[in-house]
Amino acid sequence: MASTSLPHTRLAFLFAAASASAFQPSILFYRRNYLSLPSPRSFSGMDNNIIFSSSTTTTSASATRLSMTHHGPFPELVVFDLDACFWDQEMYTLSHIPDASHIVEGDLGGRGKGVVGVMSGRHRISLHKGSLKALQSHYDNKYPNMKACFASSADTPLAERIGRAALKLLEVVPGTTVWDLVVERDWNGVDVNQIGRQPPLSANKSATHFPILRELTRVRYDRMLFFDGE
Repeated sequence: MASTSLPHTRLAFLFAAASASAFQPSILFYRRNYLSLPSPRSFSGMDNNIIFSSSTTTTSASATRLSMTHHGPFPELVVFDLDACFWDQEMYTLSHIPDASHIVEGDLGGRGKGVVGVMSGRHRISLHKGSLKALQSHYDNKYPNMKACFASSADTPLAERIGRAALKLLEVVPGTTVWDLVVERDWNGVDVNQIGRQPPLSANKSATHFPILRELTRVRYDRMLFFDGE
């Protein structure tokens, strides 16, 4: 799994560059079942210690049916951290769960008028320009057979609820929210996102979020591209 932290306006550029070069099939794609591959060193020894809830197990069975044979130079799975990475706020600093009455409309990067922000109290949550551009390219199927999801160690249950609410309101193109694209289209409505730090998750994404994502999505670590704000 490749992990990177970067200035937000460069996100779309690095996304495309990393997809096209660092993930060449001749280097990283091996024609064998991912379960036979060892984990990267940072995940070593973690897999046998994961405790899955019943809902996670059910989701895993559903997501397994969505697995595919991957071909091409792009990663199979792009994973975004949320706070101060995908968008411009830290959810733990906010106190109000946004709804449809809290949306801010504006120009979606030249794609028309849509929801560019949501208000949590006095604070506006908006996607970084690079994040919006990357998701619009994904919406346009410029990265064939690639899917996206989120891994974020939101500090509190309230922070998690605020984050999920924002994903269901912010739009990629007019009429299509981030949730519509990443959950409904990519995973046929199965929520594979790992957001928060309530059990079985923790503050350590490498110990919990990513092993669970690998189990749910059946995507090997070396076929993932991770954007992290840390």
